[in-house]
Amino acid sequence: MGRPALVVLYGSETGNCESIAKTVHENAEQAGFESSLGTLNEYEKFGLLKGGKAVIICSTTGNGDPPRNAEKFFRFVKRRSRPKDTFVGLNYVVLALGDTNYDKFCFVGQTIDKRLNELGAERISDITCADEATGLSDVVEPWKQQLWEILVQDQN
Repeated sequence: MGRPALVVLYGSETGNCESIAKTVHENAEQAGFESSLGTLNEYEKFGLLKGGKAVIICSTTGNGDPPRNAEKFFRFVKRRSRPKDTFVGLNYVVLALGDTNYDKFCFVGQTIDKRLNELGAERISDITCADEATGLSDVVEPWKQQLWEILVQDQN
């Protein structure tokens, strides 16, 4: 039996989500996962529609907009005509970054989380939202620690 597969996908405008995703990817490799890393716009390349296990890290820019490297995926999951079984077989967890100085705090991550679930994917854990206005590390660091417990538990 090979190493468990994990896809780490991010949507990042300023680099925060990309940096977190790279750390998660590197830690996954060290923890024995066969990890792949890319942008949310590369979801097809990484087989997200075929199921598996995914960690999704995405920010919200402006007042509710996706980062450029997540726009294609965001449009895809938002489309209401998508079949309800589009993501059957996908187990996922979402870390959303935002800024409470804007009305639509973590809107993109929350929308992705909600739509993946509506389209047949299964949450491994509830979404986590981190606030840039109060400091990302207060939420992100504990989330990264908890992530490994969740992923290992999901393997069993």
